[in-house]
Amino acid sequence: MKNLWGGLVKAKLLKQWNILKGRSTRDMDPAERRTHGRAVKMVEKELGLLDDEEEEPEAEREEEEDEDEIE
Repeated sequence: MKNLWGGLVKAKLLKQWNILKGRSTRDMDPAERRTHGRAVKMVEKELGLLDDEEEEPEAEREEEEDEDEIE
């Protein structure tokens, strides 16, 4: 039964992700855009939709920023 509930939760999250991704941010103010972006990222993280390729450049950017601060 536990697996069934897990599947239903993932289905609901996927539905919410589809709604969020389809929503236009053109008419949003900056605060609403940040909230929208965070919600999308949270759902992607919960569903495991984040690609490893997308995460690597962030780590590389952080390393480059650290190197710039040292200089």
